[in-house]
Amino acid sequence: MGTKPVCEASEQTVNVSEKELPDRRLSEESLKKYCDELKQQLEKQTAETERLNEKLRQKTQEYKDAEAALRENEARYRGIFENTRNGVAVYKAVNDCENFVFTDFNNAGEKIENLKREDIIGKSVLEIFPGVKDFGLFQIFQNVWRTGNPEYHPVTVYKDERIQGWRENFVYKLPSGEIVAVYADRTEEKRAEESLRKSEAQKKAILEGICINISFVDEKLSILWANRAAAASAKKSPEEMIGHKCYEFRADPKKPCDNCPALKVFRTKASEHAVIHTRDGRIWNVKADPVFGDKGELLGVLDIAEDITEKTRLEAQIRQAQRMDAIASLAGGIAHQFNNALFGVIGNIDLLRITLPDSPKAAKYLNALNDCAQRMADLTKQLTAYTHGGKYQVKSISLSEFVENAMRSVQQNISSSISVTADLAKDIPRVNVDLHQMLMVFSAVVNNAAEAVEGSGSIRISTRHYPGSGASGAYICLTVEDNGKGMDEETRLRIFEPFFSTKFKGRGLGMAAVYGIVNNHEGWISVDSQPGAGTVVRVYLPAAK
Repeated sequence: MGTKPVCEASEQTVNVSEKELPDRRLSEESLKKYCDELKQQLEKQTAETERLNEKLRQKTQEYKDAEAALRENEARYRGIFENTRNGVAVYKAVNDCENFVFTDFNNAGEKIENLKREDIIGKSVLEIFPGVKDFGLFQIFQNVWRTGNPEYHPVTVYKDERIQGWRENFVYKLPSGEIVAVYADRTEEKRAEESLRKSEAQKKAILEGICINISFVDEKLSILWANRAAAASAKKSPEEMIGHKCYEFRADPKKPCDNCPALKVFRTKASEHAVIHTRDGRIWNVKADPVFGDKGELLGVLDIAEDITEKTRLEAQIRQAQRMDAIASLAGGIAHQFNNALFGVIGNIDLLRITLPDSPKAAKYLNALNDCAQRMADLTKQLTAYTHGGKYQVKSISLSEFVENAMRSVQQNISSSISVTADLAKDIPRVNVDLHQMLMVFSAVVNNAAEAVEGSGSIRISTRHYPGSGASGAYICLTVEDNGKGMDEETRLRIFEPFFSTKFKGRGLGMAAVYGIVNNHEGWISVDSQPGAGTVVRVYLPAAK
């Protein structure tokens, strides 16, 4: 590279005053050195300029990218703003938050409030929603604007001359100083809730007004809800029933009822039914229905129990009366004719005793004949009791005390291998009965129970006061329960027919006489039994008034 071109280039690029030029008398080497240094400075400045230009290009690109991202974000959030189902309103505070004017309003807000955005932008919230102060939202606007802390305004009814509805609001402050109210229209939900509330209130009123016992139990048979009828039958309030086991108020307070329909429902998930006898002598027709949740899960069981004691008694009386009217007429005729003939037999036995006073052999036969005649006389009395009752000497007694005394004589005829226990209620109303007739009833029922127990077993005797809900009033119930062989349905239905017998010697005319005596005392009798499951006999006598 020559000296002259370098100098010329330097003269074109750098503005150098004459004072800065080297002395022309300098050597060529000094001039070259100076040009080289100047060139280096120029290259350095050029490189710095290019670096700054590149940085400027990068910053410009970053700005463009940021601007594009901002536009994209604005479009995204504008899309969210416009398409969310919640109403969104943006406000600017005026005069130190004495009022707030609309700066933005989304599509959902337009639909909820039946307004157009262009009609409200720039207008005050007090003008568009004059009820906002009474609504309680205006105070929240002021609080949020002053503190910067977001606040929630719960579902509340808004009302002015134009609109009315339930609104739920969440208010927060933007960095710009504006406040935003994001809100939802809860009007339809509230209407549905109110409709549901009214429906539930109606259903509850219906359930509470029904005389049938209704309760809702879980898989442990704990009561979750009970209506007034169920609570009243247990002498508790509905609230006191909650948490108790349903069986506490029925047969056994320590274990579920036999053949419990509710337990079956939890296994089968289908409706079940059973007839249950409670320890107070009542008979319940129990229907258990499953209650499922929205996902098909079993939530619990609805236990519906109807007291059918009176109905069962009346039905049993009607069936027995229809079945035995003809038998009673026949038995009455037989008893009358048999009794007339028996007087002749007994009279002739007495005449033979007079005629043959000194004949031991004759006396032996006459005594045997007399024993047979007395047994026939007893049979006649039983037939008379069955057909006419024979209620003669009526006394007011405590059935529990009567049973306690009668057990002493009856137990003498019961095997020692049979355990006899008593659970006799105290302070129960008295009954009006003929003592001789009642002793015949008690003896026949207990002896039949003893005959049903083969070998060792148990007999449980109890008395209970049944207040009653029908026109017949209160009853006292005598229950004799054995764990013997039991009987089939055919036998159970015929047990009160005279002369009907099974292999048990006491289950013939004795139970027919029992039926007649109890019926004549205006009471009734029921028998529950299954083969191999024992027998329960319940005798109901009207309480003395």
